[in-house]
Amino acid sequence: MPNLFPDSDYDNNNTDTNVQEPLVLKGSYLFDFDKGEFVKNPDGTVKKCDKLIAYKQWCQMATLTDRGKFLYSDSFGEEFYQLTGTGYSQEAIELEVKRMTAEALMVHPFTKDVTNFSFTWQNNGELYYTYTVITADESSFSLNNSVNVVNVG
Repeated sequence: MPNLFPDSDYDNNNTDTNVQEPLVLKGSYLFDFDKGEFVKNPDGTVKKCDKLIAYKQWCQMATLTDRGKFLYSDSFGEEFYQLTGTGYSQEAIELEVKRMTAEALMVHPFTKDVTNFSFTWQNNGELYYTYTVITADESSFSLNNSVNVVNVG
């Protein structure tokens, strides 16, 4: 019968498989979120943007896209639509918006932190807020967004 535990002369070389490659971001095409279209050069070609602006556009798209309602992965987008008509207090809604925004942006490996939230309420249940995104290379930028939440209790 063969030996189930053979003696071997194998070297036990441990290779570190958890070595992470440095994150390489690429540029993209510049998108005008107010107009809902790509920005064009005078010659009609689509204008390109650098990697930081491309990442900033990704952040804006992630906070403007309903999670699970489009062909994106389930980890992309936000769930603000769940707050509509809940009757939660303004403070509770602000906490949820903060959590949902951070959750939507932290899936990107270039996001280090989402901080400095500031909230402003309008009489019609519209919540305007600004926040700061800190990147993995310690750059930061501010973004703003709004959420329409009716029937606030």
